[in-house]
Amino acid sequence: FRSEDDILLTRDGKLAAVDAATSVTQSNLQRQKRQLTELQSEAAGYERRGQDLPSTLRERIAEIERSIAASYESIVRREQEKDRIRQGFDTDLGRFRALKRLAAAVGAGAKEPPPQRRQTFADLDNVVLCDNPSACQALWARAKEFVGQRATTPLQLFGPNIHMTALPKADQDLSLTLSLIANPDDQGGVLFLDLQCHRTAIGKQFCSSPAVGKILKDFKPFVQQPQ
Repeated sequence: FRSEDDILLTRDGKLAAVDAATSVTQSNLQRQKRQLTELQSEAAGYERRGQDLPSTLRERIAEIERSIAASYESIVRREQEKDRIRQGFDTDLGRFRALKRLAAAVGAGAKEPPPQRRQTFADLDNVVLCDNPSACQALWARAKEFVGQRATTPLQLFGPNIHMTALPKADQDLSLTLSLIANPDDQGGVLFLDLQCHRTAIGKQFCSSPAVGKILKDFKPFVQQPQ
């Protein structure tokens, strides 16, 4: 790298590429959720008529449910990858400054200002980390309670690592999805909360309102509060 700007531009390009991939996954998630709603509605028709569910329909529902869980895991992994990218470029930036003696360039005897602490994945309002399976399950129970209190749509999909309410139907509906992702390198994990509003203009405005922002802000304190 020939300058700090080179380092930062390269870093930002890599982060943007990760964000672009996440955007595609989020779009696929919306499609998958709509497909699940349609399939579950079809299954409910069989149940109302007292008929057995066709095995093909049951398998399609299970496949979509697995795809939704996998999509959320992919989003979490990419957010963690962004942390690794930032950390790597922080190291490059520190090495560059040391080599160029930038601290000495600001004046005789002056010190380079300490770097500001950057936000990490663990700092996000919709992320809670857990250290072991027992801690993860305790936090998971609290997180499901939070979803039950704050979501305005009914529970649609639930399991040991996903807890999802139905898609929004009205402008001020709020759908919440909770995922529990195990860390591959240790016994801990990540609880990840996703929030979705109606796709109308009013729904999008509602999603950016202080009331919805407060729901995200409240998630971590609610889940982590002492029992």
